[in-house]
Amino acid sequence: MMNKIRRKIKTLFSKDFRNYFFFKKLKNMLRRKSGKSVFFDIKTMGAHRRSYQIIQQFLYCGYTCYIRFPYNYYREMEHYGKKIIHLKKVYFSNKKNKFSITVSGSEDFLNQQNCDKKILFSIKLFQILPDITDKDFFAPPLLHPNLFFPETEKKIYSEAFANISQSRPVAAIFVGNVNNVLSNDRTDNTTYNLDATKKDFNIYTRVELFKYIYEELFENVYLPASYEELTQKIKTGELKNKIVLIDTKVCKIPQKYLLKTLLQTNFFIYMPGFWQPYCHNHIESMLAGCIPVTQFNRFYLNYFQHQHNALLFNEIHELKPLLQNIIAGKYEENLAEMRKNILELYLQKFSFEAFRIKLSEALASKSHTLNYYTPPTVNMNK
Repeated sequence: MMNKIRRKIKTLFSKDFRNYFFFKKLKNMLRRKSGKSVFFDIKTMGAHRRSYQIIQQFLYCGYTCYIRFPYNYYREMEHYGKKIIHLKKVYFSNKKNKFSITVSGSEDFLNQQNCDKKILFSIKLFQILPDITDKDFFAPPLLHPNLFFPETEKKIYSEAFANISQSRPVAAIFVGNVNNVLSNDRTDNTTYNLDATKKDFNIYTRVELFKYIYEELFENVYLPASYEELTQKIKTGELKNKIVLIDTKVCKIPQKYLLKTLLQTNFFIYMPGFWQPYCHNHIESMLAGCIPVTQFNRFYLNYFQHQHNALLFNEIHELKPLLQNIIAGKYEENLAEMRKNILELYLQKFSFEAFRIKLSEALASKSHTLNYYTPPTVNMNK
C-alpha cells in the first residue's frame, strides 16, 4: 500500500505530469477563441516528428490547434511528440466541438461528422508512391524539429537567395551520423547500413556511400576532427576543391550553426536516413541553396533534373565522376542557375508557404477527405 502511495506522489511531482497538467489545465484557461480550428487525433496519428511537423504547418496557416490524449499516453511519447504541447496556440480538447478540420491517422475516426474537412494522416507514403497525386499532401521529413520554424526558414532562404551567384568556399559536403564507421573502435556497424534499406528501396546505404567516397576520392576528401577545425579551413579557402565528409559522431556541428555551414557549400551529397531514403538534412541543404547529388530522385517525385537543379546517379560507380567534376570546378558556370532552381523548388514544394497554398487549394476542392502522406519513423516491414 505504501509503495502505491509513493508511486502516486512521485507521479504527481514528476516533470511529465507537471508539463501535462500545465498543458491540459492552465494553458487552456488562457486560450483565445479562433474561427480557424483543427483537431488532431494524436492517438491514431502517433506523437512524433511527423505529427509535430504537420501541427507546425497548420499553426503557420493561422489555425488554432486542439489535441486529445490521456496522461498515460503522454508518458510514452517520444521527445519531439512532447514538444507539441509547448507550441503556442496548441490546446487540449475533451469536447466534441465543431472544428474546421479534423486530422486523424484512422479512417474510422474520419467518419465522424464534427468538422467541415477531414485529413487522413497516413504514414504509408512508400506504399502509395509513385501514385501520389497533386491533390495529396506529399510530406517527406522537412527541417529538423529544432529548426522547423517559419522565421528560421525565412532568414536562411533570404541569405541563400541574396548570394545566389556567388561560388561558395566548400565544394561538396555530407553531414550526418555514420556511427564512426571509419574507426576500428566502432560499436555500431549496422544502424545506417541495413540490408532492409537496399531490399526495400533498391538504394545504397549511408555507410556504403560514405565509405565509397572516402576510399575512391581519398586525396580530395576532408574529414574534420572538430567544428572549430572545419570553420578555420573554410575561412582559409582550403575546401574550395574538397569533398567534406562529416560524421557527426566524430565532428559535431552545433545545430544552431548547421544551416550557416550549409550556406557556405555548393553541393550536398544525399545519403539515406535510418532505413528509409529520406533525411531532414536533404531539405535543410535545399533551403540553404546546396545543389543535391542524389540517387533517389524517384522518392522526391522526380522533382530533380540532372544539371538543372541537381546531379543524379543510379549506380554507385557513377557517383565518382560527378564528384570529380565538382572538385575540378566543371559545374562552376552553371552554379548560380542550379542554385536558383533548387531554391525555387524548395519554395514551391517544401516551404511553409507551399503548404499554405496547397491547403487553400485542398479546402476549396469538393473532396471532403484529403490525404497527407508521410513516411514512417521506423521500418514498417520488420
